[in-house]
Amino acid sequence: MTHILARHHPEYWTGDYNGYDRDPLSMFDPDTSMRDIEKIIQSVIDYRENSQWMKERLDEGNYKPKGYVGYHDGKLYKLVVSGGSITTLYPKGWNEVED
Repeated sequence: MTHILARHHPEYWTGDYNGYDRDPLSMFDPDTSMRDIEKIIQSVIDYRENSQWMKERLDEGNYKPKGYVGYHDGKLYKLVVSGGSITTLYPKGWNEVED
């Protein structure tokens, strides 16, 4: 959660943006709570076949970083799982930070 807030929530953003990310840095709406973020994570996990793909990867011991996209309340998000843990979550393709 620390990484998600420090990199993708305007209230907690540390200003860290190296410009080398695969996807542009994007921010949650300022009024997004930690509980909202938890709900978004669950929505992305449950979106289409994401949960089955995650289960198969974890069962195979494949812990390389993998991004999953899904919707919550009509907005697209990207969730990255690595080493069996969620490493980040952010809005995908909207509310992007400019260089």
